[in-house]
Formats: sequence, structure tokens, C-alpha cells
Amino acid sequence: EALQSFFLVMDDVVDQSPTRRGQPAWYRFPNVGLKAVNDGPIIESWLFWMINHRMIYDGNMVMMDRMNELFREVNMLTLAGQATDLELVKEADKLREVYTVDRYDTIAMYKASFYTFYLPYAAALYLAGYDDKSQGKMINKQLGTDDDVIDDGFLFHVCRQLSIDIGIKFQIDDDYLDCFGDPKVTGKEGTDIQDFKCSWIAVKALELMNDKQYEIMKKHYGKKDEQDVKAIKDLYAEIGVKEYYERWEQEEHDKLTNMVDQCEGILPREMFTLMLDKLHKRKA
Repeated sequence: EALQSFFLVMDDVVDQSPTRRGQPAWYRFPNVGLKAVNDGPIIESWLFWMINHRMIYDGNMVMMDRMNELFREVNMLTLAGQATDLELVKEADKLREVYTVDRYDTIAMYKASFYTFYLPYAAALYLAGYDDKSQGKMINKQLGTDDDVIDDGFLFHVCRQLSIDIGIKFQIDDDYLDCFGDPKVTGKEGTDIQDFKCSWIAVKALELMNDKQYEIMKKHYGKKDEQDVKAIKDLYAEIGVKEYYERWEQEEHDKLTNMVDQCEGILPREMFTLMLDKLHKRKA
């Protein structure tokens, strides 16, 4: 929660988002403003102080080292994803060239998958006694096998891959809600169109649109004026992006559920299905 708070405080400043979870974004509170740029790292620093000075189980320094390394790796990967997103060329004439599915998936993976999903799963495995750094064999006892191929690291690998796929879907859902969601329900006013974001909605629209529609996209995307935003949303409606997403969301949910089913006996199915069910057709 602390790591996420750090990311959200900083993200709202960068995106100039007016609201977060139904309240003004932190930087918009009276007497805060750009001081939020300092408040975010304070939260981040407190997190690592807590890990280093409070997360010691009966003097278990190995546990502290594993958790410290995990949080620092995920922190770095998420910030790299945010930087990649911000550094994209924001030129209308290069939209089709730059805003591709492969580039989008990479950004979504780093921005959302690791800290939202892999971090809690990996932390739970460490706390349960599994260890991917020392050829741990708890999984062999669980499965009743002496197989040298499977060790605890295999569990972390499975969690990592599932987290990447679930995280990309999570980010796509977020992009959909940014454009089509109700701010009263989501608690946040969408700004992806105004901010020239490489959102899944924009990427998919670029795939589906014809040359005439592309000219409209180039003219209005990334503009702050309400009429420009309306022009883009009208364009999305004409292309049928909303309907395309709704079909894709159901298919992707079914695909991920099938992937989880294949892990039965290795990891508790509920680890993933509880989250998948919460994400399925969510409104906020």
C-alpha cells in the first residue's frame, strides 16, 4: 500500500490528474502543490525503513534481504515503465508508427504487472517459506516428489508470468475506464486523451481506423480543449472501440482463467481466481 501510494502521488503530479479515488489528487490539496514531489519519496523512504528495521522474524536476516530485494526490484521496474511511457514521442504524424501493441504491452507490463500483482504474490511465497534464491525444495515436499527440475524458483516463475498477463489486462481495463468509465464511480477523471497517452484504446483505434479517421485522430488527439476530447470520443464510437473491448475482455478473462486452471496442484487456484473475478467487468 505504501509503495502504491508513492506511485499514485507522483503519477497524479506528472499527469496533472484532478482527482484520485473520489477526492482531489494530493498535489491539489491546499498548501501542497509541488511539495507533493517531496511527499512521494518520503513515503517510499518510509517503506524501506520499515522493511529494514521492522521486518525481522526471529532475527531472520535472509527474510529481510529477500523482501528488500523484491521491493527494490519492483520499484525500479515500475519507475522504468513510467519513464518509458513519458518518453514516448508525442507527435501526431508518428502515432501509427509509435503507438503499437508491442510497445503498449511493454509499458503496461512494467507500469502495472510487477507492483500490482507479482509483488504481493512473491512476498507471500517468501513469507510462506519458499525461496527462489537458494534452490529451495519446499515445492518438492508439497508435490511429494524428488524431481530436480522443479524447485521453489519454479513457483516464482509461474507467479511472475501470470502476473504479467493479469497486469496487462488490468492496465487495459484502466485505460477503458479512463475513457468510458463514470468518474463518479471510478473516483478519477480520465485524462489519457488530453495527455497524448499510449493507451490501449488509442492503440486499438489506430489499428481499426481508416486513413480519413486517422487524420481526425492526428488533428485532435492530445489536445486539452473539450471539443477536441469530444471529437476523439466520437471517433472511438464510430470505430466501435468500446464494443471491441467488451468482446476482448470476456475472451481474455476466459484465457487467463484457463491458464490458472493449468497450475492446479502447484499453486492454490484461488490465489489468482479471486483477483480475476474482481477484475472481470469491473466499473472502477
